[in-house]
Amino acid sequence: MLHKRQLTLKFIQRKYRRAGQDTLRTSVPQINDELAESLRVLAELEAHLPVIRTQAIKIQLMYDSGRQKVHGSKL
Repeated sequence: MLHKRQLTLKFIQRKYRRAGQDTLRTSVPQINDELAESLRVLAELEAHLPVIRTQAIKIQLMYDSGRQKVHGSKL
């Protein structure tokens, strides 16, 4: 009975290892693809950041100018 349990345990362990290896074979390429896509998107965002920064500064300047006009007209 003990021998049969040991064989069953070894069988399950082999199956578990194979399943893990299969998972790695499919998961690692998928993770690499997702990482490559993320890096591409980050590079694109990095390229657009100076434009966005300039737009944000212009918006802030217009807001401040409008606020100064409102406060100036109340005086």
